[in-house]
Amino acid sequence: MPNIHLQPKQGQLFDLLTAVGPHVATTIGFGGAKGGGKSAGVRNCSVALAIDLSEKYPGIMITIM
Repeated sequence: MPNIHLQPKQGQLFDLLTAVGPHVATTIGFGGAKGGGKSAGVRNCSVALAIDLSEKYPGIMITIM
């Protein structure tokens, strides 16, 4: 994982997003209380995934909206 600080549950989300194999979930529910870091977690995981993919596939174009 790239050097981005994730809270423990955000780290679990990142692990789910990067999991591969035939028995990996294709739909992930991620919720919780107001102010629980959901938006920041999704944002940080998106950036971490973009960094991870750019290291594996140099020259890849990634857009995060």
